[in-house]
Amino acid sequence: MCITSEDASFLNIPWELIYDPTQGKGYLALNLAGLYRHRTGHKIEAPPAVSGNAPFRILLVIARPYGERDVPLGMVARPMLEALRAQRAKIEVEVLRPPTFDELQRRLNDRRGYYNLVHFDGHGEFAQPPDSSLTRFGVSTEAGHLVFENEDGSPHKVSASELGQVLASAHVPLFVLNACQSAIEGAEDPFSSVASQLIATGAKGVVAMSYSVYAITAARFMQRFYEQLISHASLSEAVTAARRMLWSKRDHETSAGKIELLDWMVPVLYQQEYSVVPIPEGIVESKRMVDLAEIERKCKEGKYGFISRDNDILRIERALHDSTVALVTGMSGIGKTELAYGFARWFAETGGCPGGVFVSSFKGGGNIGKVLGDILGYATDLSRLSEEKQEELAIKYLREHSCLIIWDNFETVSGYPEGTEPLATYEERRKLAEFLQALRGGKTHVLITTRKPEERWLGVAYSLIELKGLAYRDAVLLANRILQTVGRKPEDFKDENYPELLRLLHGHLRAMEVVLPQLRWKTPSAVIEELQHNLKAYPEILDASSEYAFSQMPEEARKHLLLLFFVHFVC
Repeated sequence: MCITSEDASFLNIPWELIYDPTQGKGYLALNLAGLYRHRTGHKIEAPPAVSGNAPFRILLVIARPYGERDVPLGMVARPMLEALRAQRAKIEVEVLRPPTFDELQRRLNDRRGYYNLVHFDGHGEFAQPPDSSLTRFGVSTEAGHLVFENEDGSPHKVSASELGQVLASAHVPLFVLNACQSAIEGAEDPFSSVASQLIATGAKGVVAMSYSVYAITAARFMQRFYEQLISHASLSEAVTAARRMLWSKRDHETSAGKIELLDWMVPVLYQQEYSVVPIPEGIVESKRMVDLAEIERKCKEGKYGFISRDNDILRIERALHDSTVALVTGMSGIGKTELAYGFARWFAETGGCPGGVFVSSFKGGGNIGKVLGDILGYATDLSRLSEEKQEELAIKYLREHSCLIIWDNFETVSGYPEGTEPLATYEERRKLAEFLQALRGGKTHVLITTRKPEERWLGVAYSLIELKGLAYRDAVLLANRILQTVGRKPEDFKDENYPELLRLLHGHLRAMEVVLPQLRWKTPSAVIEELQHNLKAYPEILDASSEYAFSQMPEEARKHLLLLFFVHFVC
């Protein structure tokens, strides 16, 4: 079904709500193969959705200008990536870094006709008059806006007309916007909505939001939408299938508890052709894709999977934009390694390091030879070269290609705790520092995890990220996974001390892993009482938790554990 008009008020009507009360009928939009809006008088200037002998290319713009108060970084992106996984070898997903309007202009102008789809994952608003305060900040009233980031991460509101001017020559055939109010039309200007402006640039199709939208709604919609696209569905068929899914899954978790929403009609489709099939059969595999399976092998998830830590990943994203090296520091067991590995998987899958990911663990010490082996390989033709030649080749490759290097457990190199003998000699440390210094100004980024609060001896400027425990939302998710392994769930605990126990553990990964399994036999109140007793002797939550878990072991097991520790220490 096609709604055709140039009248903005006519297009604004929620046609998706046409309802047939006949038994077995219902909402027309859910029973049709597709329903879309069509702007008359606009010729299509964008190239075909996929050119011959090429993969399908997506440019993903994720703008999170409101920091910790914002929607989690991967709320929409992760379900989207999961949906694309079955055809991942033929689909390139590239995240715009940084997510500024200037960078979008530069990227699209430099690569005209390169991207098949631009997806904006962020905020939008329709500025309603009268609001004179908005004009002082350069915000047009009676117009749709997308909220990008400035270089410093602050909000940058870009009007529909500005978008239209910039994107007119970009030759992008398809746009997807999970931004609130991105399809609202003004009463006067027929091109006041972001969706209409993008159609005016010559786009074949635009998926946008006619009202404000919950992030969970956008995430669910996009996952089903992309699942349909990789099955070679048409654009309208994919939108309809995603709407049907929203109709069947109406429960939403909110700060006010679980509510039921009928928001399946919020996503709308503007389309300029009768049928648009974004991803036809016959697309070819990408030559730019990194080996994701190999990266997942190097950067494995922990026992309970990766808890997203979206805010920390966003901090690393911004840190690596500002400098070549980012230093992640924090107490033992807080999750530094898990975060570094989780970031590597995310960064690789979103086009951040097409040159590869190289991981070196310094848990038992290390030197430049180990680093070079982890980059160039062991027992290869390159490994037979002199160390100087290997280093020269490695630095040349790393400077010319976008890669990610992870140096994990780096505190051992210069000695930790303070006063401990370093596991690397002065000469070895000098070579490591010079290696890092040689990467400055190149395309490779380096992520270092350490328990030390600083590693200034490296002689490079780095962004420092102090890692704390999981945010409460993420701690709840991890706790649920841990409880599943012992056959329990939060609903089993009638007393109200279970949330208090989670708060007492401060989102510390290792503390949660050793304490929460005790809930198989004990109540949260009993565990809290014993933990608080231990905290008097051991102020750090990890020490108190470890002592508690040790005290719960059978006496015979404790003896064996002490013996194993003694043998390991002596060796």
